[in-house]
Amino acid sequence: MTELYSHMTSKTNDMPIDMVFTYVDGEDPAHKEKRLRFASYCHSGEINFDREPGKSIDMLYNNVKEITYSVRSVLKYLPWIRTIYIVTDSQIPPVDQHLIDSVKVRIVDHSEIIPEEYLPTFNSAVIESCLHRIPGLSEIFLYNNDDYFHFSPVAKEMLYKIDRTGTDSLILYAYCAVMRHLRHLVSELLPKDWLIVNSHSIAISNSFSLLINSCRDLNWHDIIVPSHSTFIIRKRTAFRLENELDDAIHACRQHRFRTPRRLSYSTLLYTMEKKWHIRDMILKPSAGTDANLQRTFSFRRYRNSPETSELWQKVVESNVPFACLNNIKSFDYESFTATMRKKGLGEPVALSTMSGFCRSVDA
Repeated sequence: MTELYSHMTSKTNDMPIDMVFTYVDGEDPAHKEKRLRFASYCHSGEINFDREPGKSIDMLYNNVKEITYSVRSVLKYLPWIRTIYIVTDSQIPPVDQHLIDSVKVRIVDHSEIIPEEYLPTFNSAVIESCLHRIPGLSEIFLYNNDDYFHFSPVAKEMLYKIDRTGTDSLILYAYCAVMRHLRHLVSELLPKDWLIVNSHSIAISNSFSLLINSCRDLNWHDIIVPSHSTFIIRKRTAFRLENELDDAIHACRQHRFRTPRRLSYSTLLYTMEKKWHIRDMILKPSAGTDANLQRTFSFRRYRNSPETSELWQKVVESNVPFACLNNIKSFDYESFTATMRKKGLGEPVALSTMSGFCRSVDA
């Protein structure tokens, strides 16, 4: 990787870059009541179409207060981040109070950035499609889910660069969408109980079809999907996408929950970012390669480990710049917090120390 960044100038360090997290506490009674109330208006087969028998949409909202440690990992390993924004739905996330008091961390409610006609929403793609509307947000910003972490230093130059001419470009960690699309097409020919794709893959496939048919001179290999890691986003691209694909964005935002008809907003965004900024670089680490394993840690890869202690030990030993600890179960809370303590990320936030106010839940 050294050769990749050797030609960069110090101008890179002058660009302010913010971090955005999305957060939800699915255990919050008010949020759960609202979620279940709006889910009752939907056809169960729509919002639970890729769930295993006996599981429901509630499984998507497990919360073990990951955001506490996600934020701390940014402060520790990305000290160049200017401001951390946390986008949430009438909730106060468990982050250190002094960070809120100092305005290093700012809480942004859905109602501040998402048009009223799409609220409330429980669909991450809808929320992602509005992040660029955060007031005061930097032109180039990073986006993490609340279960994304950093276990070693992340240099700006790993994500963003300015060449000697002053031209800036993003480094997009992404892969071609075509295989996801083909897999979905095959699944359509199989019996309904043969689950070979999930809602994420279907959304990517839907976006693939939309882009191929949009008459924008895109070939199949031009359509890309962000890797499951930290995203880098250019506000200018997001606003342009909102204007030029307004019908598609509107359709995307109409789905309050994940459904078979939803779009992958990140696929639209990354594809058009590269299309409109040809100097952007795409890095496509192949899954399982040494380069990818040295860059990312995916909890999903080890979730079927026969020994839970072995799984958490792998987290302790990992020193990758990007990590995703997705779908941690509630009963693993103690193991999770013990692991974060071992990684030098401190103790859980004592909620009694938080003076933040909770906004009223929308009807």
